[in-house]
Amino acid sequence: MRNIADFSDFKSGDNWTPAVAAALRQEKEGLFFPNGVYHFYPEGAETRYVYISNNDEGLKKLIFPVQNRAGFSIQGDNADFIFHGRVVPFFLSRIRDLRLSGFSVDFAVPSIVEADVVDCDEKFITLRFPENRPYWIQDGRICFINDEYRFMKTSFPWEVFDPERRERAAGRKSGTADIDAEELSPGTVRLPNRYSIAAPGDHLVMKPEPRLTPGIVLDSCRNVQIHNVMLHSACGMGIIAQNSFDIELKQVCTGVRPGSGRSVSVSDDAVHFANCGGYIHIEDCRFENQWDDAVNIHGVYRSYIPKNKDVHFLRAGHYQQFGIPFVEKGERLLIDGQCYTVSFLEDGKQYAWFDTEEPLPEDIPFASPVLNLDRQPDVIIRNCIFRGNQPRGVLCSSGGHVVIENNYFHTPWAAVLVAGDSDYWFEAGPVNDMTIRNNTFDNCFYQGCPGSTRGVIDIHPSLEKMDSFYHRHIHILNNRFNDNHGRMLSADWTDDLLFSGNHWSEDHSYDSQMPGKAVVLTHCGQTILKDNVLPPGNEK
Repeated sequence: MRNIADFSDFKSGDNWTPAVAAALRQEKEGLFFPNGVYHFYPEGAETRYVYISNNDEGLKKLIFPVQNRAGFSIQGDNADFIFHGRVVPFFLSRIRDLRLSGFSVDFAVPSIVEADVVDCDEKFITLRFPENRPYWIQDGRICFINDEYRFMKTSFPWEVFDPERRERAAGRKSGTADIDAEELSPGTVRLPNRYSIAAPGDHLVMKPEPRLTPGIVLDSCRNVQIHNVMLHSACGMGIIAQNSFDIELKQVCTGVRPGSGRSVSVSDDAVHFANCGGYIHIEDCRFENQWDDAVNIHGVYRSYIPKNKDVHFLRAGHYQQFGIPFVEKGERLLIDGQCYTVSFLEDGKQYAWFDTEEPLPEDIPFASPVLNLDRQPDVIIRNCIFRGNQPRGVLCSSGGHVVIENNYFHTPWAAVLVAGDSDYWFEAGPVNDMTIRNNTFDNCFYQGCPGSTRGVIDIHPSLEKMDSFYHRHIHILNNRFNDNHGRMLSADWTDDLLFSGNHWSEDHSYDSQMPGKAVVLTHCGQTILKDNVLPPGNEK
């Protein structure tokens, strides 16, 4: 391992990007960053067209592009990494035995935009931006990063945030603003408004950028340890792992930089795992203030497209899964309830041509969802804190052994979502062994959806065809629920469901959610509810 200071002669001013490029050409084992602040600019970065699951593909500037290594580390002594412009900090591909530790990731100008409301009605919203928030108005349209991607989105969502609690304001609806803009005075801009009305004086947080530059990308890596890493901001997910195996996160955090005045950390999920295998361990982590979910672990569905008895295709459903391999030769696929081993594969951007060792019947329904059975990781999520973000805490849909225990949750929507869908995100799949125990759910689901029957723990698959149980063997044990509404559990299409030893306490810190039924079951099989303390009026 080499000290980055050995390559300081390659710096350009305060830009460490050329030094990193020079170091990666020479050093094969890793880099060490002493305590200090390091600035990274696009100049000197590698440019590459990359596909990143659940983020947006494109030509990207990569600051740490590392690939095809064994035993590689990037370690810091509380090193502070500041990135400038539209860059991907870390793109790490096909590395075995990868270690990341001891540094923070931040952007000099975050992609999340904050402003105060001057005036608002059903047609227009007038905003006052802080002095340190740059913006540009060109041909009557506003942008916040002035480059070739500036007008990819023609509108963007906004949320009212509580500046004291530094979280989404209870009981307030989301809105959308168009990028058509009129500057009324320096720092004050009027935009077309849709869907909701904010009040003068409200503090808004807006997301005008697509998911172009996540913080850390793990692509087809194995045996990964990420310890003591802080993510203050990213224009996309904090960490996204795709097709990777055996990942351990310890003391990994998302959160706003102290003293920055920001309300939001990374602009999408804190950590996201797509089509990964082996194990995923997340322990002693803290995920705060990100715009989207804290943890999302899922497989991927492809659609089966038969051409004739000898030619079969797998089609990617969601555009943010294009270009990303789904299966390798020798892995097992579940198609129409049967297991098949892949014997031939030729990948394309949206379609993959494949064949299997076992004959494929001709009566398999067109566009049947296909699941990779070898990408179902065992999961442990333990001793973590989830708070201050929107909308949810942990999303987990894995067929491996899953344990979620001893965590603290405070989220505006469901704290734990067990889903699986084949109609939009195509995020698989069936859960076969999950235990949720000894967690504290503190005023979760305080926002929720008006008229919804969903709960703090929400088991909710969404497939085009549902005629049998989807999830099985889910045990929810000895958890504490503190809230005003009593909506503890909602479950659909689940068999062998145990809800035992759970305790609800009345708490009126948030009164924005309407009280509901403690347990709502729909199309469920064997269910045991026992030894719970439920809200008044619910049968025990």
